[in-house]
Amino acid sequence: MADSAITKWIARPGVSFATRYGLALASVTGALLLELLFRYFDLPHPFAAFALSAIAVTFWYAGTKPGIVAVLLSSLIRGFIVEGATSSLSRALYNLVFLLFAVLMIWVKTVKGCSRGRGRGPNGKADCGE
Repeated sequence: MADSAITKWIARPGVSFATRYGLALASVTGALLLELLFRYFDLPHPFAAFALSAIAVTFWYAGTKPGIVAVLLSSLIRGFIVEGATSSLSRALYNLVFLLFAVLMIWVKTVKGCSRGRGRGPNGKADCGE
């Protein structure tokens, strides 16, 4: 399957720091805005699902480090804004879910890069866990 135009545009070497990390901020902000909209209309509060989607989009299009920023932002927003009065056990479990999802996305990005021949180190050898 061919990469999309967005993936090629963001993955190019000259894409700025602000673009990649801006995607992390924008996607998590979008998840928060959707949560607040759902809250306004008395609908269920699926912030976790929106946040996981934002994390996946950030990992896929912007890379690992911006994806980790999206995980941290999602955890902070969920813990202090969306569900401020929850128990510490609930916060810990949701943070664990976000962390496991981040590890899964890092693994998927690594496997995808190796399967397409992008897992080459600076010396030209495969850097795919072989």
